[in-house]
Amino acid sequence: MGLDVFFGVPGEEDSVFYLRNHSDFFELMCTPEPEPIDSNYSDFAVSPEMIERMEDQLLDDLEEAGLTLDVVPETLPDEFHGWDAREMDWEDLLPCYLRILEDLGALVDQHGYLICGWSA
Repeated sequence: MGLDVFFGVPGEEDSVFYLRNHSDFFELMCTPEPEPIDSNYSDFAVSPEMIERMEDQLLDDLEEAGLTLDVVPETLPDEFHGWDAREMDWEDLLPCYLRILEDLGALVDQHGYLICGWSA
């Protein structure tokens, strides 16, 4: 069993991005624990503040790993969605996680916030 994380635009049914088994990324999103949008569900808002907080942490981690921003890909590698982050080093995932945050951040800027739903 794994962790499935979906990101959607408010008012739309389809997700705009999906992650599977990227627990550490999800944990970073949930620290501090976000308030659910609806008390009957665990879905929460991905806000500009959340994106900024996560980006600050990932940039610190990137620097600590001795990496620079030039390792952040323009797009996610095709094989990314087949990766199981539970079997990878955090440092190897950092460039892709920063790419994801840039993409999610652009959607947050466009829509005000995103909705994050998850199941484990």
